[in-house]
Amino acid sequence: MPKLFPYMHVENFLSDELSQQLFSYAVESKDKYTPSRVGSKANEDGRVDDKIRISHVLRDLGPFESVMQQKIHEFYPDMLIGLKMAGFNVREKIELELAAHGDGAFFKPHIDMRLGETGDRVLSAVYYMHSQPKAFSGGELRIFPLEIMPGDDKPVAIEPKHNSLLIFQSYVHHEVLPVVCPGAAFGEYRFAVNCWVHKTPVSH
Repeated sequence: MPKLFPYMHVENFLSDELSQQLFSYAVESKDKYTPSRVGSKANEDGRVDDKIRISHVLRDLGPFESVMQQKIHEFYPDMLIGLKMAGFNVREKIELELAAHGDGAFFKPHIDMRLGETGDRVLSAVYYMHSQPKAFSGGELRIFPLEIMPGDDKPVAIEPKHNSLLIFQSYVHHEVLPVVCPGAAFGEYRFAVNCWVHKTPVSH
């Protein structure tokens, strides 16, 4: 039977002012997003596959790049405690990606760490944003228990609450459930900043 690995869901991760500024940037950058990709080196030469993942992404966080880098680094010790992990040598640059999920958007079950490709990803953190009041339903992130570990845990689905940060280990199986918001404007989508904390490769 499977066991669910620890995860954290932290509300009010940023100040209200900073959260609103970042959300405004995400919405105002509408024309810069591109369809999300999957497969080998998904952010470079992967393929668009609407049977696996539908969303739009943006790697340029503009003035908020350094802000999110700093906030994630500062929160790293708390992540280790919450996930009951040993420390590791963190790469200075946190990998960041803005993602917008409109009506029908989803991401089928997957892991964020793939051997020989993104194998140095250790922690995954998802920062959620949306308009107030929320104009969509669905879009929960479902985390699956690990089948090879003893236990009788069930999958859990975490609501993408505005200004919250969800953290889990990058090898944990998870998916984004379909978003429902027919006729919604872009600013009413489900927005997230995907953050990946990498370990520094061991030099030989």
